[in-house]
Amino acid sequence: MDPVGLLREAERCAFHWPGETWIPNDAVARLFPVLLERTPAVALRKFYETASDNWSLAIRLLEHAPDALLDVLGADPAATLGSVVARGLTCTSPDGVAPDVVDGVRLARW
Repeated sequence: MDPVGLLREAERCAFHWPGETWIPNDAVARLFPVLLERTPAVALRKFYETASDNWSLAIRLLEHAPDALLDVLGADPAATLGSVVARGLTCTSPDGVAPDVVDGVRLARW
């Protein structure tokens, strides 16, 4: 199986109505752990693209890959992701400071 080829096929899907997007999104979510293990650069690029465009799908990708994430991010992926999110928010904030709370999560812990 070529996970990158399957990812490209899912990305090329054409839709007849908006509700059909769940089909390729489901395929991408199921492929994500395999991509993390076999081609981490492709997986992380896809995660970045998805997080920039569709936050709920980005979280779904993470939910499908807990074991692979532990392998890639180490023992505490929540702290690693929290730190990265805080740095990203700092970079994009007009005043150069990340907010204390984002979507109910206190970033100060990270």
